[in-house]
Amino acid sequence: MHYRTGFIRSSFGRVGKSIVEAKAQNSQNSEKRVILLVEDREEVRSMLTDFLECMNYRVHACAAAEEALIHAKNQSIKLGLIITDVLLETSTGPKLIAEIRDLQPEIPVIFISGFSEQAL
Repeated sequence: MHYRTGFIRSSFGRVGKSIVEAKAQNSQNSEKRVILLVEDREEVRSMLTDFLECMNYRVHACAAAEEALIHAKNQSIKLGLIITDVLLETSTGPKLIAEIRDLQPEIPVIFISGFSEQAL
């Protein structure tokens, strides 16, 4: 299985452009329009949720890894994308994704962080 990783080094506008491109590619498949957002900082989580909902995505916003795992295990929710902070209060984004990959191995992931690449 091949996973692509990378860092988005610039402003929110660049993230928005990437999401717009993903939206255009996924517009035919409604289950790809559901995003699991995991961010422990309330102001960032709220801003991203508002932005994604304005782009017509359905967002399940979680403050912690434990909450995100509950959503990922819910068989009635068909996730199309996970956006997670790299460093969470009680866990890490990569550790969370490793657990979710056991349930849904093909789900695409975007890691976000307020830290520089060198700090990670």
